[in-house]
Amino acid sequence: MKHFIVALIILILAVSACGPKPTIEEQQTEEAAPEPTPVPVADEPKEEVKEVPAPEPVEETPAAPVEPVQPAPAAEPTTSTPTTSTPQTTTVAPTTTPAPAPEGLVRLGAFQRVEFDVHGNAEIHVTKGKKVLKLVDFSVENPNDKELRVVLAEHVKPEKSGQVEAGYTDLGVLEANKLMYDIPDSVNLVNVGSVVIYYMKVPQRVYALATLRTP
Repeated sequence: MKHFIVALIILILAVSACGPKPTIEEQQTEEAAPEPTPVPVADEPKEEVKEVPAPEPVEETPAAPVEPVQPAPAAEPTTSTPTTSTPQTTTVAPTTTPAPAPEGLVRLGAFQRVEFDVHGNAEIHVTKGKKVLKLVDFSVENPNDKELRVVLAEHVKPEKSGQVEAGYTDLGVLEANKLMYDIPDSVNLVNVGSVVIYYMKVPQRVYALATLRTP
């Protein structure tokens, strides 16, 4: 067995020695082949790392103290008061009856000229509530025999027709033999200022007047 192993080794060595040898050209080619030149690798630019400043610390605002919420007071119970209707009383003012006018002679005045001569007095009498104008010793100049009228004027001395027209009461036509003239009950003697002998047609003219006064 030992001899067999030795023979096998010798055989292997012989086979390897009998292999093809390289030619001279192949050797020269292998010797002439330049070694590869290493390619320089450019250094990649390094990015500058900027330092980011750290954020400033934020001051914490202390929270406002929360006041405790007090419970609302309980609502007081409401008691409904029964409403009582008060009867309304209507007070009626007593009607006052105007005081009766004084009896007898209550107003008087002397006639005076305005456009024509005149003579006499004017008197207002009240008898049992009836008011009457009385012309005493009266006469007036009327050259053209015009229709004159007797009026009670509110103005105390109306020498112009406009003053008469402002407020008056017509007692009627002046007649030669008539010396008494009834005064309507609606006339308030307090508002009567004068007696006027008046021509009422256009143009109106004041012949004479008598300013009245209390006797």
